[in-house]
Amino acid sequence: MKVITQAAIWNNGIVYKGKRHKDIVMSQPKHLNIRKGGIEGFVTEQGIFLNRKDAAKLAYQMGQISEPVEELKSEHLY
Repeated sequence: MKVITQAAIWNNGIVYKGKRHKDIVMSQPKHLNIRKGGIEGFVTEQGIFLNRKDAAKLAYQMGQISEPVEELKSEHLY
């Protein structure tokens, strides 16, 4: 089963992972500024990165969230 496991930010080919997007940003040195130019999303249990819209679709299909949403946020999962 393919389910969302973590929040993630993809930037310059690197996927930074954590419980919430804010946690990811706070864990990185400020000079990296990974949100600027980065794409916020989530990773699946297989390690596949999905943007917020695709993650929202998957989370709803897999029953991780009970209502469809346009874009998935960490708060929807916890």
